[in-house]
Amino acid sequence: MPRETPRVWRSCPRCSQPRPFESSGRFRLNANKRRVDGWLIYRCCQCGATWNREIVARRTPREIGADLLQRLERNDAETAWQYAFDVAGLAGQGMRIDEPPIRVERSPADAGWDEADGSTTIRIRLPVRVAVRLDRLLADELELSRSAIQRLFKSGGILTEPAGKAALRKPVRDGQVIRVVG
Repeated sequence: MPRETPRVWRSCPRCSQPRPFESSGRFRLNANKRRVDGWLIYRCCQCGATWNREIVARRTPREIGADLLQRLERNDAETAWQYAFDVAGLAGQGMRIDEPPIRVERSPADAGWDEADGSTTIRIRLPVRVAVRLDRLLADELELSRSAIQRLFKSGGILTEPAGKAALRKPVRDGQVIRVVG
């Protein structure tokens, strides 16, 4: 679980230099005849200047959908987090994104111990996308160095689903399964 939303670096009109902006968790809606525009409001961490990140542009309420429109009108916190974590478009525009720190919550349903071979199975559940690499997460949680995690992976001591040579270098994904043998 992330502790906060990602910060977006952009030029602040008040500070006159690049500053981190964080999501306020609130939306701004504007209607022009039958078309609706919607933005997620960000604030400069230094001076409080605002920036509106476009969510919907020139759409009819039917195109947006009644459920989403109500969530935007209510400033639904979960919806605000979903849009704040959708950083692919921002990174494509050349904006620097600071990934937030995360906290790990353990659930007995997500990990299992197999007494027959002494392995542990871990299932990853993510409510929102995070850009934490799997090797970094495992190193922090298993209290090992990242190079030790890499050696375990190469020797077959750590198995991932989906499998792949570069699995440890990729961000963790919802539904991913990790098996630590021995």
